[in-house]
Amino acid sequence: MRSAAFALCLVLSAFAAQSALAKPLTVKLTARVTGYGDTSGTQFGGQIVPGQLITATYTYNDARFDQEPLPGVGYYYGSWSPPPVPGEVGIRVEAGLLVFESVAVPQGFEVTVYPSIPAGAQRSQISITSHDNQPLAPGGWGAGQPVSEIQIHLADDSGQTPASDALPSAAPDLSKYTEREVRVRGGFSGSFEFQAVIESAEIVAIEVLPAESRFLAQQHFDAALLLPVGSTIANAHASASGNALPLTYPGT
Repeated sequence: MRSAAFALCLVLSAFAAQSALAKPLTVKLTARVTGYGDTSGTQFGGQIVPGQLITATYTYNDARFDQEPLPGVGYYYGSWSPPPVPGEVGIRVEAGLLVFESVAVPQGFEVTVYPSIPAGAQRSQISITSHDNQPLAPGGWGAGQPVSEIQIHLADDSGQTPASDALPSAAPDLSKYTEREVRVRGGFSGSFEFQAVIESAEIVAIEVLPAESRFLAQQHFDAALLLPVGSTIANAHASASGNALPLTYPGT
Protein backbone atom coordinates (compact mmCIF):
# COMPACT_ATOMS: atom_id res chain seq x y z
CA MET A 1 0.00 0.00 0.00
CA ARG A 2 1.30 3.41 -0.93
CA SER A 3 0.46 6.60 0.87
CA ALA A 4 0.77 10.18 -0.27
CA ALA A 5 0.47 13.65 1.14
CA PHE A 6 -2.43 15.10 -0.77
CA ALA A 7 -3.44 18.72 -1.31
CA LEU A 8 -6.16 19.89 -3.61
CA CYS A 9 -6.80 23.46 -4.64
CA LEU A 10 -9.46 24.79 -6.98
CA VAL A 11 -8.28 28.05 -8.47
CA LEU A 12 -11.16 30.24 -9.52
CA SER A 13 -10.98 33.27 -11.79
CA ALA A 14 -14.27 35.03 -11.28
CA PHE A 15 -15.74 38.44 -10.67
CA ALA A 16 -18.40 37.21 -8.27
CA ALA A 17 -17.15 33.83 -7.16
CA GLN A 18 -17.38 33.27 -3.43
CA SER A 19 -16.42 30.58 -0.98
CA ALA A 20 -18.33 30.38 2.26
CA LEU A 21 -15.99 27.69 3.54
CA ALA A 22 -12.51 29.01 2.73
CA LYS A 23 -10.85 31.07 5.48
CA PRO A 24 -9.06 33.31 5.07
CA LEU A 25 -9.95 34.89 1.73
CA THR A 26 -7.07 35.75 -0.62
CA VAL A 27 -7.62 37.86 -3.74
CA LYS A 28 -5.09 38.54 -6.50
CA LEU A 29 -5.20 41.81 -8.44
CA THR A 30 -3.50 43.07 -11.56
CA ALA A 31 -3.15 46.82 -11.88
CA ARG A 32 -1.56 49.37 -14.21
CA VAL A 33 0.61 52.19 -12.84
CA THR A 34 -0.93 55.60 -13.47
CA GLY A 35 1.34 57.87 -11.45
CA TYR A 36 4.29 58.00 -9.08
CA GLY A 37 6.51 60.33 -7.13
CA ASP A 38 10.06 59.86 -5.92
CA THR A 39 11.80 62.84 -4.40
CA SER A 40 15.08 60.91 -4.15
CA GLY A 41 15.52 61.40 -7.89
CA THR A 42 16.35 57.75 -8.58
CA GLN A 43 12.89 57.08 -10.06
CA PHE A 44 12.54 53.67 -8.38
CA GLY A 45 15.63 52.40 -10.13
CA GLY A 46 13.58 52.06 -13.31
CA GLN A 47 11.38 49.38 -11.75
CA ILE A 48 8.16 51.44 -11.75
CA VAL A 49 7.00 53.45 -14.76
CA PRO A 50 3.58 54.73 -15.92
CA GLY A 51 1.66 52.08 -17.84
CA GLN A 52 3.50 49.21 -16.14
CA LEU A 53 1.44 46.20 -15.07
CA ILE A 54 1.91 45.16 -11.42
CA THR A 55 0.32 42.49 -9.21
CA ALA A 56 -1.08 42.68 -5.69
CA THR A 57 -2.66 40.21 -3.30
CA TYR A 58 -4.60 40.81 -0.10
CA THR A 59 -5.77 38.40 2.58
CA TYR A 60 -8.25 38.61 5.44
CA ASN A 61 -10.69 36.37 7.28
CA ASP A 62 -14.12 37.11 5.82
CA ALA A 63 -15.78 35.83 9.02
CA ARG A 64 -14.18 38.62 11.08
CA PHE A 65 -16.53 40.50 13.44
CA ASP A 66 -17.52 44.10 12.67
CA GLN A 67 -16.15 46.38 15.41
CA GLU A 68 -18.50 49.27 14.56
CA PRO A 69 -22.21 48.81 15.47
CA LEU A 70 -23.44 51.61 13.19
CA PRO A 71 -25.12 50.15 10.06
CA GLY A 72 -23.36 52.57 7.71
CA VAL A 73 -19.82 51.69 8.81
CA GLY A 74 -17.97 48.40 8.70
CA TYR A 75 -14.69 48.41 10.64
CA TYR A 76 -12.68 45.21 10.73
CA TYR A 77 -9.37 44.51 12.49
CA GLY A 78 -7.77 47.84 13.44
CA SER A 79 -7.04 49.17 16.90
CA TRP A 80 -10.36 48.07 18.40
CA SER A 81 -10.04 44.47 17.36
CA PRO A 82 -8.12 41.45 18.73
CA PRO A 83 -4.83 41.02 16.84
CA PRO A 84 -4.85 38.70 13.82
CA VAL A 85 -3.25 35.28 13.90
CA PRO A 86 -0.31 34.43 11.58
CA GLY A 87 -1.46 34.12 7.97
CA GLU A 88 -4.84 35.73 8.60
CA VAL A 89 -4.18 39.13 7.01
CA GLY A 90 -1.68 40.75 4.69
CA ILE A 91 -1.05 42.75 1.51
CA ARG A 92 1.74 42.21 -1.02
CA VAL A 93 2.51 44.32 -4.10
CA GLU A 94 5.07 43.31 -6.72
CA ALA A 95 6.31 45.94 -9.18
CA GLY A 96 9.23 44.83 -11.31
CA LEU A 97 11.89 43.61 -8.88
CA LEU A 98 10.42 45.62 -6.01
CA VAL A 99 8.22 44.01 -3.35
CA PHE A 100 6.08 46.01 -0.92
CA GLU A 101 4.64 43.75 1.76
CA SER A 102 3.06 43.81 5.20
CA VAL A 103 4.86 42.05 8.04
CA ALA A 104 3.95 38.48 8.93
CA VAL A 105 1.39 39.50 11.58
CA PRO A 106 0.56 43.17 10.92
CA GLN A 107 -0.96 45.02 13.85
CA GLY A 108 -1.65 48.15 11.82
CA PHE A 109 -4.09 46.44 9.44
CA GLU A 110 -7.70 47.42 8.83
CA VAL A 111 -10.59 46.92 6.44
CA THR A 112 -13.21 49.68 6.28
CA VAL A 113 -16.54 49.38 4.46
CA TYR A 114 -18.73 52.45 3.89
CA PRO A 115 -22.01 51.76 2.07
CA SER A 116 -24.38 54.55 1.07
CA ILE A 117 -27.47 54.68 3.27
CA PRO A 118 -29.87 55.01 1.57
CA ALA A 119 -28.35 53.57 -1.61
CA GLY A 120 -27.30 56.27 -4.03
CA ALA A 121 -27.34 59.07 -1.47
CA GLN A 122 -23.56 59.40 -1.33
CA ARG A 123 -20.30 57.84 -2.45
CA SER A 124 -19.67 54.30 -1.14
CA GLN A 125 -16.25 52.71 -0.69
CA ILE A 126 -14.04 49.90 0.65
CA SER A 127 -10.42 50.23 1.77
CA ILE A 128 -7.97 47.50 2.82
CA THR A 129 -4.92 49.09 4.42
CA SER A 130 -1.67 47.95 6.04
CA HIS A 131 0.45 50.41 8.05
CA ASP A 132 2.71 47.71 9.48
CA ASN A 133 5.00 46.76 6.61
CA GLN A 134 8.44 45.38 5.89
CA PRO A 135 11.15 47.80 4.71
CA LEU A 136 12.38 47.45 1.16
CA ALA A 137 14.75 44.51 0.76
CA PRO A 138 18.51 45.05 0.80
CA GLY A 139 20.50 44.94 -2.41
CA GLY A 140 18.06 46.89 -4.59
CA TRP A 141 16.52 50.31 -5.03
CA GLY A 142 15.63 52.01 -1.75
CA ALA A 143 17.13 49.25 0.39
CA GLY A 144 15.95 49.62 3.98
CA GLN A 145 13.44 52.37 3.16
CA PRO A 146 10.28 52.08 5.28
CA VAL A 147 6.92 51.43 3.61
CA SER A 148 4.37 53.46 5.52
CA GLU A 149 1.17 52.43 3.77
CA ILE A 150 -0.11 49.82 1.32
CA GLN A 151 -3.76 50.20 0.38
CA ILE A 152 -6.40 48.67 -1.88
CA HIS A 153 -9.11 51.29 -2.44
CA LEU A 154 -12.47 50.79 -4.19
CA ALA A 155 -15.16 53.46 -4.50
CA ASP A 156 -18.48 53.83 -6.30
CA ASP A 157 -19.63 57.37 -7.05
CA SER A 158 -23.20 56.14 -7.62
CA GLY A 159 -23.39 54.82 -4.05
CA GLN A 160 -24.64 51.36 -5.05
CA THR A 161 -21.62 49.19 -4.15
CA PRO A 162 -21.00 47.97 -1.52
CA ALA A 163 -24.66 47.55 -0.62
CA SER A 164 -23.98 46.94 3.09
CA ASP A 165 -21.18 47.27 5.64
CA ALA A 166 -20.58 43.49 5.62
CA LEU A 167 -17.02 42.33 5.02
CA PRO A 168 -16.78 41.19 1.36
CA SER A 169 -16.34 37.44 0.99
CA ALA A 170 -15.58 37.43 -2.75
CA ALA A 171 -13.27 39.02 -5.28
CA PRO A 172 -14.65 42.49 -6.10
CA ASP A 173 -16.72 43.01 -9.23
CA LEU A 174 -14.62 45.83 -10.69
CA SER A 175 -17.33 46.87 -13.13
CA LYS A 176 -19.30 48.24 -10.17
CA TYR A 177 -16.61 50.64 -8.97
CA THR A 178 -15.76 54.01 -10.50
CA GLU A 179 -12.48 54.19 -8.57
CA ARG A 180 -10.24 51.15 -8.03
CA GLU A 181 -6.63 51.65 -7.05
CA VAL A 182 -3.57 50.10 -5.46
CA ARG A 183 -1.68 52.75 -3.46
CA VAL A 184 1.80 52.50 -1.94
CA ARG A 185 3.77 55.18 -0.10
CA GLY A 186 6.80 55.36 2.15
CA GLY A 187 10.34 56.58 2.60
CA PHE A 188 12.16 58.14 5.53
CA SER A 189 10.32 61.41 4.87
CA GLY A 190 7.43 60.23 2.71
CA SER A 191 9.74 60.34 -0.27
CA PHE A 192 8.06 57.86 -2.60
CA GLU A 193 4.58 56.83 -3.68
CA PHE A 194 2.76 55.34 -6.62
CA GLN A 195 -0.77 54.48 -7.69
CA ALA A 196 -2.13 51.86 -10.08
CA VAL A 197 -5.62 51.28 -11.49
CA ILE A 198 -6.89 47.74 -10.85
CA GLU A 199 -7.77 45.87 -14.05
CA SER A 200 -8.63 42.37 -12.80
CA ALA A 201 -9.44 40.55 -9.55
CA GLU A 202 -9.68 36.85 -8.78
CA ILE A 203 -9.79 34.53 -5.81
CA VAL A 204 -6.36 32.91 -5.54
CA ALA A 205 -7.26 29.48 -4.18
CA ILE A 206 -9.97 27.60 -2.37
CA GLU A 207 -8.58 24.74 -0.32
CA VAL A 208 -10.59 21.55 -0.02
CA LEU A 209 -10.18 19.73 3.27
CA PRO A 210 -8.49 17.59 4.41
CA ALA A 211 -5.57 19.61 3.13
CA GLU A 212 -3.17 16.78 3.97
CA SER A 213 -3.91 13.15 4.74
CA ARG A 214 -3.16 9.55 3.73
CA PHE A 215 -4.70 8.12 0.58
CA LEU A 216 -4.37 4.88 -1.33
CA ALA A 217 -2.71 4.98 -4.74
CA GLN A 218 -5.40 5.20 -7.47
CA GLN A 219 -8.04 6.06 -4.85
CA HIS A 220 -11.06 7.89 -6.28
CA PHE A 221 -12.67 10.87 -4.59
CA ASP A 222 -15.30 13.52 -5.23
CA ALA A 223 -14.76 17.25 -4.79
CA ALA A 224 -17.64 19.66 -4.30
CA LEU A 225 -17.69 23.46 -4.20
CA LEU A 226 -20.74 25.32 -2.89
CA LEU A 227 -21.38 28.83 -4.23
CA PRO A 228 -24.24 31.29 -3.78
CA VAL A 229 -26.92 31.46 -6.47
CA GLY A 230 -25.84 33.83 -9.23
CA SER A 231 -22.09 33.31 -8.78
CA THR A 232 -20.14 32.98 -12.01
CA ILE A 233 -17.12 30.67 -12.34
CA ALA A 234 -14.88 31.64 -15.25
CA ASN A 235 -12.55 28.66 -14.96
CA ALA A 236 -11.07 26.20 -12.47
CA HIS A 237 -8.32 23.62 -12.30
CA ALA A 238 -6.98 21.17 -9.74
CA SER A 239 -3.54 19.95 -8.66
CA ALA A 240 -2.06 17.45 -6.20
CA SER A 241 1.39 18.10 -4.71
CA GLY A 242 1.96 20.68 -7.42
CA ASN A 243 1.04 18.32 -10.28
CA ALA A 244 -1.93 19.09 -12.50
CA LEU A 245 -4.91 16.75 -12.27
CA PRO A 246 -7.26 15.93 -15.20
CA LEU A 247 -10.01 18.22 -13.92
CA THR A 248 -10.99 21.44 -15.64
CA TYR A 249 -13.97 23.75 -15.78
CA PRO A 250 -15.61 24.25 -18.20
CA GLY A 251 -14.83 20.71 -19.28
CA THR A 252 -14.57 17.53 -17.20
